[in-house]
Amino acid sequence: VLEARIGATTLAASGEIDPEDAVLPAEGNLRLVSPDLSRFAALLGQPLAGRLELDLAGAAKLRGDAFDMTFDLDGTAVRSGIVALDRLIAGDLSVAGSAALTAQALDLRYFKFNSPQLRANVAGAGPGQPVNLSARLSDLALLTDSISGPAEIRGTVTLNDRLARNVKGALD
Repeated sequence: VLEARIGATTLAASGEIDPEDAVLPAEGNLRLVSPDLSRFAALLGQPLAGRLELDLAGAAKLRGDAFDMTFDLDGTAVRSGIVALDRLIAGDLSVAGSAALTAQALDLRYFKFNSPQLRANVAGAGPGQPVNLSARLSDLALLTDSISGPAEIRGTVTLNDRLARNVKGALD
């Protein structure tokens, strides 16, 4: 177990690794809570603000190419200092995902991004199966001055090889 604190920001992590196994299997959990991102603004050279909480759990073969991970990230009043990103986040966000790389295929179980301005969802049906995706932007004017109004996209993506280097997509 590892615990660290920088000001009010806390990090707690636990895990195991088997050094006797040739593929170095590892598993663990991590939790990060930062109630005031502005404390890191000078370090990163960006005017950061807001609160973030991150939970990550996973397992991997460090000398192999397999993993299984899940994460949840929640932010309140978040500001990155990157204008385009801050427009999309609009202060609050929730991001979650789960994926695994097995001996057979990449399994994108889910990815969800929600903010007041943007919603994006990815949902898989199992390793090697098509992945459904959808996204909705509240107003295109957040990205460009030449178009306004909401935009929505739906479709499927098929990962045609184990490492998703060959991808085929279709929009509905």
